[in-house]
Amino acid sequence: MQAKPIIDCNIKIYCLTNMFVVLQGGGTASDKISNKITSAIMIPESSLGIGVSIQPFESYKLNLFGYGSIGFSFLKLNGGYVKDGKYQDSVFYPMFRACVGIDFPITKSMCVSLQDCFDYLVDLGFNDHISAGLTLKF
Repeated sequence: MQAKPIIDCNIKIYCLTNMFVVLQGGGTASDKISNKITSAIMIPESSLGIGVSIQPFESYKLNLFGYGSIGFSFLKLNGGYVKDGKYQDSVFYPMFRACVGIDFPITKSMCVSLQDCFDYLVDLGFNDHISAGLTLKF
């Protein structure tokens, strides 16, 4: 497990006062394992999840949040391989993600977020990364 950067965009749609659905997309920096099979600097990934937020310090307007989501990651490979008689040059990994973070409000509907995410990519294993991104609230 290693800490690595990620570029991320979260769209939070609040269902209740403190409960939201999150659509997340971005790219996670390639680690040593990924560098062996792809030349991509960032691994594209996306997820859909549900989460909660609290505002512990009313005067600062900061939101602490956490969410769980499922999604996928997609890698374009340096070389290729044959699967079921067909040449493949990319791989698809299902992903499970859990994140906690803080939103720093810019406007009523836009925040800059800082979060720590713990991902499990099927067949690749676990990743932990710190993410800075943009949060849009609807």
